[in-house]
Amino acid sequence: MTDAQDFFASAAQVAATRRLVEAERAEHYGEMADAFDLHGNPDAAGAFRQLASEAQETARRLAGVGPAPVPSGFQWPDMEDVIQEQDALHYMMRPYHVVEVAIASRDRMLERFRRMAEGSPAEVRARARHAVTELRDYLDSLRGRLAAMPEPERDWDEDLDPPNFDNE
Repeated sequence: MTDAQDFFASAAQVAATRRLVEAERAEHYGEMADAFDLHGNPDAAGAFRQLASEAQETARRLAGVGPAPVPSGFQWPDMEDVIQEQDALHYMMRPYHVVEVAIASRDRMLERFRRMAEGSPAEVRARARHAVTELRDYLDSLRGRLAAMPEPERDWDEDLDPPNFDNE
């Protein structure tokens, strides 16, 4: 996080930051679902759609927390790294991989919020730690979901009819 405040200045800011990240995550997962539908992978698309729905629901729930005043001069933390995961995507990935990607992303988000919570003023720290606990609980549910899924076959990414990029 360059030039960004590395702590929460208010309890409302904790919710606002989390709401913002969840809304962006929902949008991103929705876009991934559309892309996987377009590329003929409805299973991965469905997994991304489920994650988008969960993030959307969390953002809606957090919207009920109330207005989020932002102190003058506050620099929003760069949360792009906790949302994006382009390097982990593959057009033939399975729902198992989608959940793995979500776990990695949530791990980064949890660590970021944990660091910001610890750097927050004492009167804000309890709310920030509560957000960390909620994130950890959701991460545990994702890990449980992954454990219940069958692992993909070893050659899951072998394309028997790969795209032909020759211009001949």
